[in-house]
Amino acid sequence: MEELKETCKKILLILDNEFPSQQDYEGVIRDIHNLVNKIYTLSLSGKTYNEKINLNSLIRQFVDETTHFSSPVIPELEKLDRLLS
Repeated sequence: MEELKETCKKILLILDNEFPSQQDYEGVIRDIHNLVNKIYTLSLSGKTYNEKINLNSLIRQFVDETTHFSSPVIPELEKLDRLLS
């Protein structure tokens, strides 16, 4: 559970640093931020995220919308996907 919390914190920090104003607008960055924040909040209370999500699809959408093919958020999202599986 600790690794899940740390991964979520990293993702949120990266998004906050790389795309500080994008979270105010509709799009994949806000979607990812909201999803990861929800997962993080649940993990803080000892609960698990049970809804079915396709993080690979979100990663593809992120790359399509931002053209940041080497963003550090991508490996962290892949790690989150593995932790949730």
